[in-house]
Amino acid sequence: MKKFLLVFLFFIFCYKMKISSAQTYHPFPDTLAQWSENYVYYGMCCSGYGYIFAMAGDTIIDNKVYSLLGYNSTYSWETYQYQSFENYPYDIPGTIFGALREDSSHKIWFRNFDSLASWMGCHNLSIPYFPFPVDSEMLLYDFELEVGDTAYWAGYEYNKVVKKIDSIQILDGSWRKVISFDLYNFYNHNFWIEGIGSYWGLFGPFCEEPFENACGLNCFNKVDTLMFESMGFYTLTDCNHIYTDILEPKSEKSISVFPNPASNFITFDLSNFRNEKFSITIYNSNGNQVNHFTTQTSGIQSSQLQIPISQIGADGLYLYTMNFDNQKYFIGRFLVQR
Repeated sequence: MKKFLLVFLFFIFCYKMKISSAQTYHPFPDTLAQWSENYVYYGMCCSGYGYIFAMAGDTIIDNKVYSLLGYNSTYSWETYQYQSFENYPYDIPGTIFGALREDSSHKIWFRNFDSLASWMGCHNLSIPYFPFPVDSEMLLYDFELEVGDTAYWAGYEYNKVVKKIDSIQILDGSWRKVISFDLYNFYNHNFWIEGIGSYWGLFGPFCEEPFENACGLNCFNKVDTLMFESMGFYTLTDCNHIYTDILEPKSEKSISVFPNPASNFITFDLSNFRNEKFSITIYNSNGNQVNHFTTQTSGIQSSQLQIPISQIGADGLYLYTMNFDNQKYFIGRFLVQR
């Protein structure tokens, strides 16, 4: 009985430590922080590039202390019309284009210095409604939001409602507040992490919701320590560069996937690769593998692989990676919509 009580009390102690840790506010970084991000375009499948935002020391503007922010391009890749990939040399912090500051109410403000907006790493930013006038402050985050509060998202041009406040344990062991917003379609990674930013990247609140293209935060580093990593289904990249060794020369042949969106079945037409062994892996929008098929396990009897949606999952965006004879590599995406 005493042993049971000790275990029970220890469990309660750990639970309270988790709650109190999650309630400890973690301020936004003001020095030596880096956001390694990526942009991927799946509209005609597929291309993308990477970039890094990095802190660059302090400055004072209008009697307010800001942390300067720099930008670097890190890589690009293309697998649609031709096969190419390139890593770029870069120097942290890169080209200084703006600055960040946090006020006493835990609001994060951005001040843009670049009239050409050449720092915009993500094409999803609302360029026709460019929200960052030069030398004016714009509210980027408000980490005091509670359930039911609203925040204006320029990518949507309307307010988003906070649906849930949760916590997440990051790589240094600390628990961080997570603010999740309401959704208007399938995507379920619409959230902010205290002291880090958006899952869609540092400027996530000003990005449009992913569809045929998407931006994402690969990694967040502070003082040379990896604090957060979310590679998602962008399996071609690490924190800073593309993995060039897994991209084999792409065949001029192609595959087709239909219907898209899919409601009952999704069909992969493999008629251009008859008698070749294949492997296909399907990921959900969180980057979690939901199924894997090979020539041996699929039981395919013809040139088409038909997969019931019940073997994939709920409505949403899915990514597939496929290779034939371990040489020809394809990636693409489809929607499940019942």
